[in-house]
Order: sequence, then structure tokens, then C-alpha cells
Amino acid sequence: MQLVRIAMLFSPLGIFFLIVSKILTMDSLNDFVGSLGLYMATVLAGLFIHGFIILPLILFIVT
Repeated sequence: MQLVRIAMLFSPLGIFFLIVSKILTMDSLNDFVGSLGLYMATVLAGLFIHGFIILPLILFIVT
């Protein structure tokens, strides 16, 4: 159990360095920012649809 705790403690740092190494090897930072912005817009749209359409619809159907 101690080994799992140590792995969980250091995994965010390892993921951070993996992402930083990927960003540093990219030729154009604009491509990265553009794809990250598109991903964020997709996630926010999904959260909006889920929170303001799907969940109220389920509440309306159930009650």
C-alpha cells in the first residue's frame, strides 16, 4: 500500500514533465494552443449540454 501511495504522490509531477517535454519539442506553439482551445470548447459545450439540457430533462421525466 505504501508503494501505491508513493506512485500517487509522484504521478502528477511525472505527467507534468511528460507534457512539458511534448510542448518543448513542438515546432509551432500556435498549433498546440489552437488544439487545446478546441478541446476546451468541446468540453465546455458538453458540460453545458449535460448540465442545462440532459439533467433537467431527466428531472422532468422522473418527477
